[in-house]
Amino acid sequence: MRKQVDQQGKGTIGRILNDGTLIEMIYDPMFEKGNFAIKIEDQPVQVINKIQDPMTKVLYTPLIDNSVSTGHFLFPSEVHIWPETISTIFNRICSYIRKYIDIDEDCISIAASFAMMTHVYDRFEKVPYLRFFGPHGSGKSRALAIMRSICYHSINLGASQTAPNVFRALDSLGTGTLFLDEANFLDTSRTSDMTKILNDGYSRDGVVYRCDPRTNETKPYRVFSPKVLANHTSYDDPALESRMLTIHMKPSPRKDIPLYLPNLEYLPDAVEIRNTLLHYRLAHFYSINLEQKFEKLTVFDARAQEITLPLLWAQELDEVPDYLMRYLRNLQSSRKERQMLDEDAIVADIVSSLMANSRFSVTLTDVRSLVFNKGQIDLPFKRLGHYLRQFGATSIKSNQGYKFNLHSINTEFLKSRYGL
Repeated sequence: MRKQVDQQGKGTIGRILNDGTLIEMIYDPMFEKGNFAIKIEDQPVQVINKIQDPMTKVLYTPLIDNSVSTGHFLFPSEVHIWPETISTIFNRICSYIRKYIDIDEDCISIAASFAMMTHVYDRFEKVPYLRFFGPHGSGKSRALAIMRSICYHSINLGASQTAPNVFRALDSLGTGTLFLDEANFLDTSRTSDMTKILNDGYSRDGVVYRCDPRTNETKPYRVFSPKVLANHTSYDDPALESRMLTIHMKPSPRKDIPLYLPNLEYLPDAVEIRNTLLHYRLAHFYSINLEQKFEKLTVFDARAQEITLPLLWAQELDEVPDYLMRYLRNLQSSRKERQMLDEDAIVADIVSSLMANSRFSVTLTDVRSLVFNKGQIDLPFKRLGHYLRQFGATSIKSNQGYKFNLHSINTEFLKSRYGL
């Protein structure tokens, strides 16, 4: 066991030390007492009350503050070291979700896979987001509450998701799963602060820079983490939409689901799963094979593979399960439908039709008129020119304005990219 030191330490809820040691806080809400469960290489899990990083000499102690004692964060209360297989843990999580949320079996499996993935998310370069999508009264907030009770280091921002609040939460939490209810942001374009947080928070190296109004200094905020959202409107940015595992919600006819949820901090099922998933993290964190390939995934686009691989790796699967294949097929179909509503997809469709009819020389005015007729979109000339050049067209200036030569466009790429 590591040498214990008496000096006052730095509070943390969990981290990976420089030598690879995993430390995770366990918390007893009855006595408001915290300890660390630690895993050092091949040694068994230990429970101690403080630990010193052997390289930096920083002493870490459990972080017990108001956000912890009030249940703002939910933690395991102990380590359940049981000889369970990963598939057994997965099935228990499915049973728990099924008990409180009325969604189909494939979506239950997706949600359970996501919950497991959050407990080892920091092994991956990119992680998907989980979204519960549906109208008022469809059970979105309940679904968030149930998922929050079993995901890794869950922090609930409720409906107060201003960009500064998210920055502060991620800065103070350091690691974990962010929950955003009623995430119907007024501005969801590519340039909005919330879209930047969600787009950049998808990758390990995701950083958003903010200017401190007091010092005028630019501060980087690391925003990488799994996120669970609930909303009833789609986002304007297709890149953000593509990062989501979306579960569609509807009002439930089931009578066996309790109308009111119990206190999830003390709910035995949730506590037991959190305790088991803590052991899962400590035992399996370094055994995950990030080189595992899945031939079945190659029929889907790169983004679909990106959001799927962490789910498969986290469960240490050798094959893509049927529920995931069905989900991905439905996802691909719905994305193609949405893409055809996006302005770049409309331009791509028009360009493809022009080339099919051997019309390879066009003006911006010609294409802009066709875009308006097809999609009722009054597209600015500058943005239209950007799309055409992005597709591979070349341009020359003439007395009619810019003329574009479409010969250099790869039509097979357009068909593949936009499902034409």
